Amino acid sequence: MKIKGSSLLIVYLLIMQSFLQPVFIAHSEQFEVNNLADMMKKVEAIDIELSVDASTEHFSYKVLGTETVDLKPTWKVETMMGELGSEESYTIWVEKTTGKALKVDLEDQIITGAMAEIYGNITLGYFTTFAYGYGQAWQVEDFQNWSSGGYGEAKYLGKKTQTFGPTNLEVYGFRYEDETA
Repeated sequence: MKIKGSSLLIVYLLIMQSFLQPVFIAHSEQFEVNNLADMMKKVEAIDIELSVDASTEHFSYKVLGTETVDLKPTWKVETMMGELGSEESYTIWVEKTTGKALKVDLEDQIITGAMAEIYGNITLGYFTTFAYGYGQAWQVEDFQNWSSGGYGEAKYLGKKTQTFGPTNLEVYGFRYEDETA
């Protein structure tokens, strides 16, 4: 993953602290995420982008199905993360009981053992950073053109319904305009 200096991280943390309490699930629907198995049981697919200046970070994963690896039941998960347009993508096999990554297919290179677990931890870290920054619920109305102490303004862009398999979801759009530059 490419990160252009520490400015992206600082701006991201400011955004998280200023605006984005959990943006993907209501407080009443939150669940504890201790490992990848917890994630896969509740969230089978996610696609997130965070734009700052000319850079857009992208994270997505999708459970493709189940397979057996080393005689253990796993989820086969397609994962992508990094700067939009130059993301790193890989397939990861997550053990259903422990949540450990047992195998990773990275550009046709098979990785197992401790290195596979590292990719699992990276995937878990991205998910929890984006989805669980804070523990309070929010309502979309609170963010319609909401400004925060000289850091910037979040502008609500509207919502639309998107279909993912048999599920229809309301997707909310926001744009953050930095006031610190």
